[in-house]
Amino acid sequence: MSRTIPRVVITGIGAVTPIGNTAADYWQGMMEGRSGAGPISRFDATHFDTKFACELKNYDPTLHISRKEVQRMDLFTQYAMSCAVMAVEDSGLNIEAVNGERAGVIFGSGIGGMWTNHVQHSSKIFLSAVVCQIAYLRSLCRCLFLISLPVISLFVLD
Repeated sequence: MSRTIPRVVITGIGAVTPIGNTAADYWQGMMEGRSGAGPISRFDATHFDTKFACELKNYDPTLHISRKEVQRMDLFTQYAMSCAVMAVEDSGLNIEAVNGERAGVIFGSGIGGMWTNHVQHSSKIFLSAVVCQIAYLRSLCRCLFLISLPVISLFVLD
């Protein structure tokens, strides 16, 4: 009894990273051995032992997402959505001609929603907010790209 393994094809790539906000810039940064680490700029780190981070530089979510949508999203959702848009654009696929039941977008986040966690100060609210952000991302991708989007998430909270 032989079992057929479904084929998976990567057709497009998007990247939003500390060393580049496109897949090409990211690759160039890796080839140059560039570091994404630098002084923390998103908040006052005076009272913290660690004063550096790998923050995104010059990231503009409105290149891929409407201003109205950006206001509803946590940063990690903005990053994921930008990457998804870039990946679909990079693929060159005619989205309207693609069978939505056979297409998807896969994204990864080490731990998303930390800004939401900081602002709301509650892990229960944080978990709820992150789940809502992922559901929101899924619905946006389905509407924009006319695809079914498998989303698998793992949360590890201290």
